[in-house]
Amino acid sequence: MSRIGRILLATILTVTIFACKKSSTDRCTPESFEFKFQNSMNIDTTRLHADPVFEYYSYTITAGTKTVFTYTHHFRDCPEIADDEGLRTIIFEVPEQSGSFFFNDSIKLHAAKTLIHYSCFCAPGTPILVKKGFIEGIKVSENAWKITANLQNPWNPQETVSIDRFFMLQ
Repeated sequence: MSRIGRILLATILTVTIFACKKSSTDRCTPESFEFKFQNSMNIDTTRLHADPVFEYYSYTITAGTKTVFTYTHHFRDCPEIADDEGLRTIIFEVPEQSGSFFFNDSIKLHAAKTLIHYSCFCAPGTPILVKKGFIEGIKVSENAWKITANLQNPWNPQETVSIDRFFMLQ
């Protein structure tokens, strides 16, 4: 094969490989986020297990007297990658009549029932109490709260989950 033929063949193969990679990436479901709150609700928790580092809980959201905030991060999902699908949820509650709040220690985060829950192959599947970080909220209208947070991932102390968004009434 001539030098020009090898260059042409290499060019065709390179273009084909990049075209295939692009088309498989296009089939991926992009990551998405939800920021919502519900009035007149409570987070009912049951402590499942505690060890020196983690407090595991189950929870349900029920009718009540609090405002419950839910942050959900749906991970990107590509059909050709096994086990990349999943989501991370953070929930917490405040008294319904609150106009603002600031939780900056483990006692306040515990009182607000701040839980992080991964539904994926990347972490334990049981919600865990968040003990480090802060959450600050200011009610901007009946339908919106401005929430800023920086919470330490219980499974990886070097990783934090940061939020700086408006949460909308569900």
